[in-house]
Amino acid sequence: MFNRRRIAPDMPGLRITKFGGMAPINSDHSLPKHMAVVAENVDLSRHTLRPWRAPAKVAEGAGRALWREECCTLTFDDCHASVAYAAINCGRVFATDTGHGYPVTAKVADACAGTWCRLGFPCGIPAPVAAAPAPAAFADNIHRRQLRSYVYRLRNAFGEMSQPSPASIEVEVDSTAVVTVTGIPAAFPGWCVEAVLIYRSEQELTYGADKQDIDGSFFLIGEVPLGTTDFSDDPAAVQPEDELDGEEFDEPPANLRFVRYWGDAQLSGLAGDALVFSLKHHYHAWPSRLAVTFHSTPRAWVVGKSTGYVLTDGSPAIVALKGDCEGGNCHQVRELDDKHPIVSIRSAVTYNDHAIYATKDGLLMISPAGQCQLLTDDYFARDQWQALEPWTMVGVVHDGHYFGFCRGQAIRLRIPDNVYEKPADIGLTTLTLLPSAVYRSDSDELYLLLADGVHQWNAGTTFMTLRWRGALLDMPAITAFAAYKVMHTNGDVTVRHWCDDELVDIEVVDSNLPQRLPLVSGLDWQAEIQTRGEVREFHIASSVRDLAQGAG
Repeated sequence: MFNRRRIAPDMPGLRITKFGGMAPINSDHSLPKHMAVVAENVDLSRHTLRPWRAPAKVAEGAGRALWREECCTLTFDDCHASVAYAAINCGRVFATDTGHGYPVTAKVADACAGTWCRLGFPCGIPAPVAAAPAPAAFADNIHRRQLRSYVYRLRNAFGEMSQPSPASIEVEVDSTAVVTVTGIPAAFPGWCVEAVLIYRSEQELTYGADKQDIDGSFFLIGEVPLGTTDFSDDPAAVQPEDELDGEEFDEPPANLRFVRYWGDAQLSGLAGDALVFSLKHHYHAWPSRLAVTFHSTPRAWVVGKSTGYVLTDGSPAIVALKGDCEGGNCHQVRELDDKHPIVSIRSAVTYNDHAIYATKDGLLMISPAGQCQLLTDDYFARDQWQALEPWTMVGVVHDGHYFGFCRGQAIRLRIPDNVYEKPADIGLTTLTLLPSAVYRSDSDELYLLLADGVHQWNAGTTFMTLRWRGALLDMPAITAFAAYKVMHTNGDVTVRHWCDDELVDIEVVDSNLPQRLPLVSGLDWQAEIQTRGEVREFHIASSVRDLAQGAG
């Protein structure tokens, strides 16, 4: 079985006490000897080989999209479902592509119970009808009459107000007359409307030399619960209150997708080929004048604290918040000159106001200033990147690393910054976990949607099995390694050795004592370590004595 050759005496060994990650762009021969060809399920933060904890199951769930905050877990069948979270005022969520056919919203507890409201208000509500007795006969300059008209608006469960209805036809009445307002719909299914507010406009007509119209504004005169279809306006009992505001807006687009919450209390999202916005603090109001269109077709929309990115099939666009909102427009839009089409919508994330997403050439990061960097350029050649099938990638950022889950493999890649600065030699590892959806919560927990439910990353009571295969030991002459040792704790270690591409030894090592190898010689040696424990040293040498002396 083994390839026996002449043994070259006194050849040096190899001792690794600082383990590295992967750099597939380098050949197995050219890798530094502490680097890996395979670094799977391994935490290298201490430069030892430690496995990640197995994910801990925290909730049931199935689907292709995930959201979890405040112990509330939501899963959706549509992989493009999106949830925006406004944490203020007891928490409120907004969601699109959830199977309803339109954007929905709810308080967190209600959303968790599956009780959603349609975002916004219905358009085209009918005008009310005003009816009053005919005015009495009068003499010039003695009897006063009024022209009255009425509108109503809706208030929902979140205290938001709709646009006013069309005005009723004016009725001419005595100033003390009671007017009955009817024609108010009894229900608005799905919209979570709770009350109807009634507004009156009155114009006092003075007949004679001083005839004049005094006021045509609408003022609040009453409120009725939903289901009440009429209202009696008795001037003797009703005192007009707030004036109806004149802000005009549109309802949220029914085809809204990628809904996002900005730090300035504003919602945003894509609708068709446009980027659309709500008014600040008015999540139901989406003025069409704020919409922005682009030269390339928008595919995804992600936001940071003050910068958003429209990722397209051509040039990406950067959207920055303006502090002054001059002219009512709070956004400044700039399209980049370079073409960087996104290949996986679900790969797109933001990190420290930078956008990160998969392109055909690699994982691209764009800064708010428009600077672009391929994060994978030092790790993957283009054909290696394509072999990952990046068009299947689902991405998330956690603890300074980008987790990219593809169809058959997952990568964990260090993102360059000053917060989680780490040496480059542990920048890339892989994972065997392949969730259908991922989510990083506001409390900085990473959740994975696996086949049996929702799991929290690295939080279980057991450990995953790590696998680390080192660089190829390209010896200067034919060499026979006779022994090795693995310094380890907390679990047995399975060690495999190859010589000239032939597997020559497999051993389960349960101690830190030297282990002997078969009498085999060759030029190219390679070792693989597999364990659920921790390995702090690997040493291979031409004799047991060299191991005892720490040679190499």
